[in-house]
Amino acid sequence: MIRRRGKPRACGVPTRVGISAHATNEYREIWLDAGMTEYLTKPVELEKLRNLIAELSSRSLLLNLNSSLATERRGQTEDSTEKPRLV
Repeated sequence: MIRRRGKPRACGVPTRVGISAHATNEYREIWLDAGMTEYLTKPVELEKLRNLIAELSSRSLLLNLNSSLATERRGQTEDSTEKPRLV
């Protein structure tokens, strides 16, 4: 197993697209359970591939943005709870 199936993770986890001549839902599930992010069947249609790349790219950008915002919020929370120090 490449990784457990579930929510996409932010930063550092490569996107994997399974490509196979097997077009049944059973094979799609096998590929996704094995850790693929998405699955395409052969022959690969250029338009489907373009759409998939665009979707995965925007999904990745959103995950990275959400991760950055969460990190920024944690930093603000930590700063706001800090007690003033006498200098």
